[in-house]
Amino acid sequence: MLTGGDYTKLLWDGALRFIVKEECENVKKCRSIHKDFYSYVRRIKKPSDLNKLAFAKECFLYDPLTFANMLKSRPVLMINGLFDPIIPRQAAKTLWKALEKPKMMWLPAGHASIGFFYKKILKETASFLNK
Repeated sequence: MLTGGDYTKLLWDGALRFIVKEECENVKKCRSIHKDFYSYVRRIKKPSDLNKLAFAKECFLYDPLTFANMLKSRPVLMINGLFDPIIPRQAAKTLWKALEKPKMMWLPAGHASIGFFYKKILKETASFLNK
């Protein structure tokens, strides 16, 4: 719920860029490492493969795309806000595609206002888990 993939999109295209400004050196380092992000991610098929990330762990372990290959054969429900300033739509779509387009629910909300839809979220989540 309320997530997406591609660390650089999340940090540089979403509102998080204002929060992480303090850690700019680490972000710059991660941003340069992420140029090779997709080549790293393609090699991760199981949790033990995370050791292949070596020097880039501090960047990749925060990105849901890192784990997408491990979830491909599992049912997934994604719930995102159409007006979320923290998780840009493109980042959510990137993760959705990497997960092989699972069921996705878009709500007319932002990151914080998603709580107004908690009954709908609980109903959808319960239905999903009961299947």
